[in-house]
Amino acid sequence: MTYPSCAQCKKKVLDTGKCVMDHTSHVINRYMLQFAASDWTGHTWLGAFDEIGQVIFGVSGDVWVDSVAPDNDRKTMMVMEAGCRPYKMSVKAAKEGRPGEEEKVRYRANRIEKIDFVAETNQMLAQMSI
Repeated sequence: MTYPSCAQCKKKVLDTGKCVMDHTSHVINRYMLQFAASDWTGHTWLGAFDEIGQVIFGVSGDVWVDSVAPDNDRKTMMVMEAGCRPYKMSVKAAKEGRPGEEEKVRYRANRIEKIDFVAETNQMLAQMSI
């Protein structure tokens, strides 16, 4: 769910304590997620990184590693709660594959926000001119 990354360039930090760009800056934990998302058309698997994970779980990757991950009950509760909430998402599709192989389409969540039902209702009422 998280990986150690360089605070300067956000690349993965290796066992040597340096990132792949050879920085030796402060290490932070960032989210790297795979999850199923669905709507009325069906469901698909999405990949997402730190900004999305912070919205979904409400805590940074560092807080997750330090206080949530060691407490199995709390971790289970937070994952279950996150999976039961509706979100508005922007998703990007990218084709991957080598020449001669079957191309795979990978989907990545670019933006996510919790749904504000009051604001959504007011917007629909305004569009209906009520």
